[in-house]
Formats: sequence, C-alpha cells, structure tokens
Amino acid sequence: MFNVKHTWNKERIYSDLIKTGRDQMMQSVELVDKERKPKLILQFVKYCSDAIESSLLQEGVKREMLRDKVTGILSAMQHGLLDARKMFPSLLPLLEVNDWLGEEFMIKISDIPSWMFLSWDKQLFAWLPSKIQPWITPLVIRLCKDYPSVLVYGYNVSKESWNKNVNPKTHKEIERLLRSSDLQEKFLGALQHVGLPSVLAETFLAYAKRTGDFEKAYDLLKNTIFSDGCEARGILYREFTRKWKAKFTQTFENEMPTMSSISQLALDMKNETKRAPQKILLKDLSSWLSEYRRLGLSESIELPGQYGSGMKPMPEYHIYIESFEHEALILGSLRRPVKIGIVGSNAKSYKYLMKFGEDLRQDERIESLFEAANSTLDANPETRKRGMRIKTYKVFPLSPRHGLIEWMEGVVTMQDFLDLSEEDKAKVASASGKYSRLHKGPGDYIPGYSNLTEDDVESSYDEALRMCIPKNTMKRRFERLSSSPEGLYRLRLSFIRSHATMSIVHWILGIGDRHTSNNMVSVLTGESVGIDFGYAFDVSVEFLPVPEVVPIRLTPQIAEVTEPIGILGIMKSSMVHTLNAIKEDNDVFLAVLDVFVKEPSIDWIELAKHAGDGNLHARAKESWFPLKKVKIAQDKLMNGLNPAHATLEALKNKGNFEAIKNHVLGSDSQRGRLKEHGLSTEEQVSL
Repeated sequence: MFNVKHTWNKERIYSDLIKTGRDQMMQSVELVDKERKPKLILQFVKYCSDAIESSLLQEGVKREMLRDKVTGILSAMQHGLLDARKMFPSLLPLLEVNDWLGEEFMIKISDIPSWMFLSWDKQLFAWLPSKIQPWITPLVIRLCKDYPSVLVYGYNVSKESWNKNVNPKTHKEIERLLRSSDLQEKFLGALQHVGLPSVLAETFLAYAKRTGDFEKAYDLLKNTIFSDGCEARGILYREFTRKWKAKFTQTFENEMPTMSSISQLALDMKNETKRAPQKILLKDLSSWLSEYRRLGLSESIELPGQYGSGMKPMPEYHIYIESFEHEALILGSLRRPVKIGIVGSNAKSYKYLMKFGEDLRQDERIESLFEAANSTLDANPETRKRGMRIKTYKVFPLSPRHGLIEWMEGVVTMQDFLDLSEEDKAKVASASGKYSRLHKGPGDYIPGYSNLTEDDVESSYDEALRMCIPKNTMKRRFERLSSSPEGLYRLRLSFIRSHATMSIVHWILGIGDRHTSNNMVSVLTGESVGIDFGYAFDVSVEFLPVPEVVPIRLTPQIAEVTEPIGILGIMKSSMVHTLNAIKEDNDVFLAVLDVFVKEPSIDWIELAKHAGDGNLHARAKESWFPLKKVKIAQDKLMNGLNPAHATLEALKNKGNFEAIKNHVLGSDSQRGRLKEHGLSTEEQVSL
C-alpha cells in the first residue's frame, strides 16, 4: 500500500463546481427557443448572484460571474423582460466596486431603448456625481433628450447636491435638454407660488439658519416672493410684498443679518401664517395657473406621474393638463399645505397637495421602496394569491424645499375613521393625561427607565385603558360601513392583511411617528395606508426625547379588529409571508435603498451632524449616517436581526442605556433569550 497524503482545496473544488454549472446554464440559454430565453437568462442571473455571495468562490471565477450578472440583466432587458428592468438598479453599486465592468456596461445599454430606464431616473441622477459617471452619462443624456418632461422633475431636485462632482460639460448639456419647453418652465415656476407667502418665507429663513448662507436665502426670497416682474404671483403675494418687503430689505441689506434677526423674522412669519384663511381662490396665489387654458396653445403640459407602468410610453394617449380648478384649500397642519385640483384632457379632476418647508425626496424614495416591495409581493405565490400589497401614492419633489403629493380619495386618517364623539375625545385626553403623569416631561422619560418598575408602568397603562374608549370602537366602525356580513368580512380582511404587510415593510425601513393622523384607512376598501415618512430609519427612536421603542402600530383597537381569531391568526401569517417574500428576492429592494446613501436628503445631512459630526462638508463624511441606517435594514433582511437589538442599536447613544436595554430586552422575555442575529422569519415576526 502507498501512503498518499491528499490536500483538499475547498475553494478550488467549489469554484470548479460553480463554473461547471455556469457553463451548462450558458449552453441552455444558447439552445432554448426565443420565447423562453429571457426567463432562462434571469434564472442564470440568479445563479450568478447567489454564487458571488460565497466566500469560497475564487477571484477569477467571481469576475466571470460578475460579468455574467451584468450582461445577463441587460440582455434580458433587451428582450423586453419587465423583471429584468426591475433589477437594473442593482447593477449600479456593482459598477462602483468593479470599474472594469464599465465599458461593457456602457456598450450593452446603448442597444436598449431609453424608456426601459425611466423608472430609475432618480437613481441615475443620484449616481451621476459618483465614480461611475462616465458609464451612465450617455444613458442620462439619452433619457433627457427623449423624455425631458419627465426628467426635469428629478433634475431640479438633484442638481443642488451635484456641486462640482458632475462634469460641467455634462451638466450644461442636461440643462440645455431639459430647458427646451418654455411652457413647462412657466408651469414649474408658477407652482412655486401655490403656497402661503409666509410659509415660503419661513422655508427660506430656515435655509438661512441651517446653512448660514444668507445671500442665497435672500436671493430665493427676492426671486420667488418679492419679484415685481413676476406676473405669475397672485394678490396674496402682492399684499405680502407691500406689508413685509421693507422689513426683509432692512434685515438683509441695510443691516448685517444675524441668527437673532433671522429668528425674529421667522417668528413673525409663523404669526402671519396663523392669520391665513382656509379657503381661497387659486388666482390669489398664482394668476398664471388660474388663467391657464390648454386650448389654442402650441405646447401642452402632461399630468405628472404617467410613466411608471413598465410599458413603452405613448404620449399621444397621455392625459394633459386642460386647466386648474378655481378654488384651493389650505389645510390646517403644520406646513399649511395647499390642496389644488387639475382638470385633465379626459375631463376628470385630479387632486394634489402642494407642500413647502420639507425635502420630499425621502417620501418619494419610501414610496419607491413600497413599489419595489409590491413587485416582490406580486411575484411571490403566497403573497400574490392573498392580494397582499401596500397602497401607494405619487410624490413629486420639485426642489429640496417643496413638492407635489397625489391626493388619495376615499381615504381618511385613523383618527377621523374612529368618528369619536366629543365625550369619547374627552375620555381619550383624560386617559392620555393619566398615563403621561408617570413623567414630569420629555426630559424625565429616559431617567424613568431606572426610577419606574415594570409593575408601575403596566398598572398605569391598564388604568388608562379602562378610562379610555371601548377597544371595539374601530371594529364597530367597520360594521357601520358594511351593508352585509360578507362586506364586513372583506373590509376586515383587507384591513388586516394590508396593515400587516405595511407594518412589516415599515419595520424594515424603521418608519416611526405612526400616530392616528399618519395612519389612514380607506373607507372604500378597508385598506390601511401610511403617509408622511419624515421619521424613517429609526430616527424616531434615536433622536426624539421620548424614543419610540414600539416597532409597529398594533394597538388594542387594531387587535380587536382581528378577533375572534386574534393577532396570531391572519395578522401574523400575513407578516410572515410578507417578510419571507422580501427576504427571498431582496436585490431590487436593497438597490433602491442605495439612493439614500448616494444623495442624502437635507434631513439626513442635518441628522448626521446632530449624531456626531458637526462639520460635514465632504460627501464621504455626509454618507456615514445613511450607510449606518441602510446597514440595519440590510441586517433585518439578510442576517435575521433580532428586532429588539435593532431598537437597541438606535438607542445606544441615549443616556441611561443599561436600564433602557433591560426594558427593551425584557426581564423574562423571548426578546432577550433569542440571539442577536440568525433569527428565522417566524421568530422575527413573533418578537
């Protein structure tokens, strides 16, 4: 016998097996008929994606499979496969770390019709200032040339963050292509006046306080509010100019503006806003919009939001803006948004909300993530057969300071849905006051984790519930909406499944501030709908003085709707199915998340400064905060992150952390007994 010592090279054996599988799949792609080829290409792409993740794959084989993934997705797009178009954003981060793929990527996309990339125009603009700029520039230019009326919205928002990171020649060409329509320019300019002048002034003053750039803030004030040559302004702006222009001129020109004088002006504007009427005529804000008529014009303006169907656009069949309704409604919420009506060329009325003072890019991106989640849910057999989706709406940021939001008909806030009497409202206020007496104020909340026992909190909570409205109030409201037992069953089922689906995606994205005005209910279908996503990625846990440690809204009122089966029935199973579906097919979802890193919104940059670095000038420094937040979302999907530990990650910079940690993990709870990572979907949902 010979004594032979064998040396096993795991990496080589694994790589050889993967390469053999790759070669056989490539042969199958070549041999299959034209009709089945695109779907087989995507199966091949999935095989490559899974193999690339392994640490055992040798570098040479990994390079081949990276190339196969890029060319495979683009080849499937050439064949017109919708699923391949959804995967396109996942290629952009690959290019950034594998620049040797750039030339091949650029050649391949030149053969694909530009309309197939329309869904990802915001992502392309966000990636333009990065190192992959040379390879995506031809595509961006092509899109601007072919669809300027669509691209102009994303460009107006992104251009302020480009600075000098985009090639000046490229920037100039994009500007030229997107400024080709004089009519659309006037339309976008007129929209700047669909808001109370005092609210606009507050917005620009907030910009001055945030950036210290008084000169730019004053330019914005002069060009938007105080411009005598602007014919688009309504009478409210002219009256505001007569009343306040001298004061602003004195502050910004005759004196040296200071933070104190800017703050005083901002306070004056808040008081001015309080005196505004609720109902006004559109002409009082913008005479141009009020007088606009499509008839007789050589150009037309398309109704926003008609390019997301996944089909080749046919503008000849699109809806165009015919005119604007005469009346406008000023809502009573903090920013005093204005509701307007647009009359389409199909004679239907379309309602929108114009909102100033917020960077709506975050809301728009959250809605894009919901759409990505819906695509995954539609493709998964378990969620598709149950009709599980998230109800979405369109958001159109027009600048980092204002934008349009699609108005949803037949949807009311959860607070209004409950339809409480004055007596019931008094009960709620009394119960809330009783419970809040546990703490003297927000500053007493964190120390309370040490000063109060679990029994103190539970007994106070139970007493507050006894004082409050009956827990079946929401259930009874569904009963009153229904005309038959079958109707009630459908409404309740729709609510439970939609709320479960929405709650899981909200948890992945760390969306907080889910009070009864940000949770809505459709009185037509029973669907649960979320709005206003300013507190996403656990911001409400990390930064609010009273941190929101409860990850989703599942109150006694909602739990009662699920009876007699309870929350462990359809509610829990719907959550498990939703999380499983997104985990199994997370490429597009995670790729859309990347835009938060590549183009942080104003809010994110401010939060990054607040979280630990007050001197963030370089893009690299600005990106650490979104990178951290996106990583937690990835951990939830890819590494089975324990929900309690996700909460602790956001709380770790709070004072009294050890006491908080004990409460979050529980004294005798599964949350504390289960490990930090590696949980199953069922375990994550159960916690």
